[in-house]
Amino acid sequence: MKRKRFKERKMTLDEGIVLQKRMAAYMWSKAEFTDINMNGIIKDYKNLGRDIIVALQDFKCEHCGAKDITVHHFVGRKNKFFIDKKRYFVQRHYFANLGVLCCECHSFFHDKETPNNMPISEDRLDRVRNRFITQEDLEK
Repeated sequence: MKRKRFKERKMTLDEGIVLQKRMAAYMWSKAEFTDINMNGIIKDYKNLGRDIIVALQDFKCEHCGAKDITVHHFVGRKNKFFIDKKRYFVQRHYFANLGVLCCECHSFFHDKETPNNMPISEDRLDRVRNRFITQEDLEK
């Protein structure tokens, strides 16, 4: 039987969190940030953090419970000028730095209308649902 690639295997949220912590440690261990880019870990790290927080918040806005959600970064882009590039990236995309908000709450949080504040597509949400083991999967 052919072994599934790690990305194709369903995992629990706890396993996802541990994996992202290991990826963060790996990125910290690299001397140069460009070394990380070559290994292709950046995209996986960003996507995993986003997937974890969306699944943890049960695919709903943390504030009002709406279903048209976006991801908010608490350590924002304006902070990248004050800390080194590697630390900024690892902190910005770590699941604990992310929040799930609907488009209206996200705009309210920023106190302005944000034009690129598009909700996460339903296809993307389906991929997140398929990535993690749910309580229903455990009961089967």
